Amino acid sequence: MAGTYSVTVTVNGCTSVAGSTNVVVNTIPPTPTAGSNSPLCAGTTINLTTPSVAGATYAWTGPNSFTSTLQNPTIASATPAMAGTYNVTITVNGCTSAAGSTTVVVNSAPSAPTAANSGAVCVGGTINLLASTISGATYSWTGPNGFTSALQNPSIANATAAMAGTYSVTATVAGCTSAAATTNVVINPTVTPSVSITSTSTSICANTNGGNSVPVTFTATPTNGGASPTYQWQNNGVNIAGATGSTYTTSFLAAPGPRNITVVMTSNATCALPATVTSNTIAMTVVNNDPGKANTPTSATASVCPPASGIQITTTPLAGATTYNWNLPPGWTITAGVGTNTITVSVDATALGGNNNFSVNAGNACGFGNSSNTFKITVGTFAAVDAGPDQNVCTGGTVTLAGSFPGTNNSAVSVTWSAPSGTFSNINSLTSTYTPSITSGSVTLTATTNDPTGTCAAGTDQVVITVNQPPAITVQPASQTLCSGNNATFSVTATGTNLTYQWQKGGVNIAGATSSTYTINNIATTDAGNYTVIVSGVNPCPPVTSSVAALVVNQVVAITAQPAASQTLCAGSPETFSVTAT
Repeated sequence: MAGTYSVTVTVNGCTSVAGSTNVVVNTIPPTPTAGSNSPLCAGTTINLTTPSVAGATYAWTGPNSFTSTLQNPTIASATPAMAGTYNVTITVNGCTSAAGSTTVVVNSAPSAPTAANSGAVCVGGTINLLASTISGATYSWTGPNGFTSALQNPSIANATAAMAGTYSVTATVAGCTSAAATTNVVINPTVTPSVSITSTSTSICANTNGGNSVPVTFTATPTNGGASPTYQWQNNGVNIAGATGSTYTTSFLAAPGPRNITVVMTSNATCALPATVTSNTIAMTVVNNDPGKANTPTSATASVCPPASGIQITTTPLAGATTYNWNLPPGWTITAGVGTNTITVSVDATALGGNNNFSVNAGNACGFGNSSNTFKITVGTFAAVDAGPDQNVCTGGTVTLAGSFPGTNNSAVSVTWSAPSGTFSNINSLTSTYTPSITSGSVTLTATTNDPTGTCAAGTDQVVITVNQPPAITVQPASQTLCSGNNATFSVTATGTNLTYQWQKGGVNIAGATSSTYTINNIATTDAGNYTVIVSGVNPCPPVTSSVAALVVNQVVAITAQPAASQTLCAGSPETFSVTAT
């Protein structure tokens, strides 16, 4: 129908010349083909497509009031509300096609699965990872040491320390992947338990020996045993009934010996490998009887004058004996060899005069046998003196001595004091008063018994008298007047022996102020007051207190309100400036 169309007009029979117009008929473009990247996941981008047509314009419409004039529009961050049918038309030369359509499916991502594991594992164990079940899902695990798995619940054998850490899992449904869930895997190192045992003896009686046998205690010391390891003691590899503690005590083990004692420990430490271990072995010598009666002691010393030392007494060793118990009279002390067949002893002034009897018992794991026959050492009549304790005295002072005649066999009845210097009020009195002539230092006094009787010589003893200079202040602390914010320092100079200092404010001790100088930093008005120092020496020298040093603290002047910077006044008017200060 395209072409030229003509028209004429006739009026009263008269026809006009023809007018003409040319008609052009355009073809409607074909329906476009609409496409998309459907199906897709929520949060991704919708891509709409249609083929290119020369000279065409495009018009897209769709769900959620979507429109676009692009040939291939995109929609970011897709939501389920954007799912549905999208239509597109094309217009060429003013002619619009029928609409082409495409259906877009937007799938929601599944919820993240719940991730877990079977708990801490030991090196060499198996890690079990767990994810909750989501219908239709596939799974993707990642983790330390390059781990990946598509299983829902994967396992990892032969765990190493490098496999510890955070494992992540996602679930994918209909092509949409969830957020990741995580679980932390703890891998504990293995520890090697061990146990060692000790005993109070390596010999034991074959019976209780009437209750005289010596108990032996075995003690287990665990390493990597955990908080509460368990024990089983064994005798020659056989469990001992009831012996399940960390110690085992018994008074006998059946003959014949040796009896090998061990303990089996089971550790409850985390990752103990192996959990059960056996200790070292203690081979116990089994003794059938006590050693019997000990041999009579002997000594090269037949008599002695107290005080004396270095006296040796011995008994011939007895077969089967492992220890010896010596029985000594009063005033005698073992100085070496306790428990052996030979001892060294000393004797003091408390010993009884005359014959002093010694005996010994020999013992082993079955107890002690009968006591030996006695051996005698004669303690002679002696004259002994105790000069008393050492004393301190101040220069110019006196001391009362505290001598005595010790012991029950002492024949001394008088004493004579001697000294390199100084004087005694009564040179023959145990409690004489002594006046040193030195002003400082030490002097040694000697007391000697007079006209001793009996078999022993005169006795002597010494006492040390230490003369200390009393404290004396030579330079007193000075009073001070200072502004706040300064430092105040008080000092004192004194003479005397081993001086100590204690500063006071208003008669009250100042904590930590214990040297010859005392400094107060950044003083404030609250620091004002009267200061003194107590200077002390060695007892019995009395302390001395300094004179009072007054600290006056003046507050630093500070302007709190400045005068006005400027004023404008009429001629003849008064002018006033003011300032406020503290």
